[in-house]
Amino acid sequence: MTAQYRAPTTREHSVNETTETPTLTATPKEVRAWAKENGHDVGDRGRISKEIKAAFQAATGRLAA
Repeated sequence: MTAQYRAPTTREHSVNETTETPTLTATPKEVRAWAKENGHDVGDRGRISKEIKAAFQAATGRLAA
């Protein structure tokens, strides 16, 4: 006898599928925007200080890239 293919009854997610949950790591652009809105002195380019990253994480609960 030959084996028959049976489609799964529930949708399975592959590893490469994206989900609609927000990412926990913020982009530098997001961190800079937050910093400027909250009175921190941050440049448009270059490294973001660890103090600003720490303040961002404390305020938002998200990691800074």
